[in-house]
Amino acid sequence: AGADPDASRAAKRAYHDELLAALVLRPGVAALIAAAGDADIPLAIASNSDSGWVEGVLEQLGLLSHFLAVTTIDRVAQGKPHPEPFLAACRRLGARPERSVAFEDSATGVASAVAAGLYTVACPGPLTVGHDLGAADLVVSSLEAVTLASLAAAVVDRPDRLA
Repeated sequence: AGADPDASRAAKRAYHDELLAALVLRPGVAALIAAAGDADIPLAIASNSDSGWVEGVLEQLGLLSHFLAVTTIDRVAQGKPHPEPFLAACRRLGARPERSVAFEDSATGVASAVAAGLYTVACPGPLTVGHDLGAADLVVSSLEAVTLASLAAAVVDRPDRLA
């Protein structure tokens, strides 16, 4: 007897729903999102996951409305480490990459953001704690250590990588 495709889909959906329910924001993220909103700084997502997953997570966390652009693997020709996801996100915001900030937790994401010219903040997560994130402009153990003021100063003061 073959596997029941409906049962398989139901099991995958239940697992997906369980993963979504377990999601929590990492420390410092909510404060940065709120501060960006207060300062009228537009936010975007650049992800190697598909739009259904990313938008589902953002919706589950009550954050979807905070992001003006959601750039996902199914909406670009090339994913990370190629710079296209970040360049596409910046285009959708009308933002200059060299005056934008990327938050990343993986070596692949850092490579993508750096190649796109964004000021890159790396903060490893539980699954990426062993990644080499040294190519980022700033590596922190928690985003609680980051403020909009410190980011603005760093972006303004950094040498122009693209010159």
